[in-house]
Amino acid sequence: MVYLIVLPIVFVYTLIVWTAVLVVYNLLFEPFDFGALSTFAWKSAILVSIASLVITFVPFGIYASLLVWLIGLMLIFKKDPWECRVLVILIWGAYFLVNFAITFLIDGMLRQA
Repeated sequence: MVYLIVLPIVFVYTLIVWTAVLVVYNLLFEPFDFGALSTFAWKSAILVSIASLVITFVPFGIYASLLVWLIGLMLIFKKDPWECRVLVILIWGAYFLVNFAITFLIDGMLRQA
């Protein structure tokens, strides 16, 4: 039951990280070929949904999501392994930083209460 509450939160969180990583990737490395915006939107929704399901329901899902991101980027977006590797590292790094910040903020709020 709790997973049904967590899943939409993880989806939105993953979507925000995915968008931020694409912006950083475009600024630092090379332009990400989106194709048509409508096609990119549904492809992104599929990839983020699968990653969110894995993160939520699979034990140690954050680690399993690395394979989901890598394989998903190669299959769905037709990217080469080098681009996928850089994107996966950026995604995982962003997850780590955001999780650290959220944990730090929640811990600080709980200590004040």
